[in-house]
Amino acid sequence: HVASFRLGEEHNGCPFCVFLSRPEKRAAGPAKSAVAGIIRRLWPVCAGDRGGGVRAPKAYYKRQRPFERYGEPTLTGEDNSLRGEGSYPSGHALRGQTCALVMAQIAPENADTLFYRAHIYALSRVIAGAHWQSDVDASRNGATIGYCVLQNCPAFMEQMKKAQKEYRKIKGIKN
Repeated sequence: HVASFRLGEEHNGCPFCVFLSRPEKRAAGPAKSAVAGIIRRLWPVCAGDRGGGVRAPKAYYKRQRPFERYGEPTLTGEDNSLRGEGSYPSGHALRGQTCALVMAQIAPENADTLFYRAHIYALSRVIAGAHWQSDVDASRNGATIGYCVLQNCPAFMEQMKKAQKEYRKIKGIKN
């Protein structure tokens, strides 16, 4: 799969979206659960560029995308929507890494799978010709640094603890 972000779809491998879109991958429970709550509250973070996280650097660096540089189409057919928009940093890689971090903190037993999917999701952008490897590397690092900052936010940590507690209850995991 190559990555193409369309709201409401699985996003071809984004760990967050896989969790939301596949019933067997998500915890059952009430719609207003702590797990669902933290996911809803963190979606703007996971969506990356919604809050301007990648817009400013893209506008500043104006890095040409690989498909533009080499005059070849992308594998995703996004050429027209991406043309002229800076390559650096990758919003897809930022989203994927942030989502993996959120879900891994809630469900640490799935961390290896979540981070693998985030890596493959980001790599698909390079393979597709939409980004350079350094675009996705920097985005993953940026997402990780930003997520570390969230660990010092009392409101975030309170919601995370609720989500973890609920997840353990649903999965039958004792403290």
